[in-house]
Amino acid sequence: KQWDAGYISDEVDEHMHVSGQVVEQLSEHQMEGFLEAYLLTGRHGIWSSYESFVHVIDSMLN
Repeated sequence: KQWDAGYISDEVDEHMHVSGQVVEQLSEHQMEGFLEAYLLTGRHGIWSSYESFVHVIDSMLN
């Protein structure tokens, strides 16, 4: 992740850092595209999702 915006306060945002390794999206179609592009570079990836979205994801990959 990359966080370039400011913080509300140190009390509220004490666990936020400016960099990291997390991508959080609520669009399954966008995440499927991100993962597919990442895998095409020769690297390995994993997709974690909610149980209710498994059928949506399965229909996109098959």
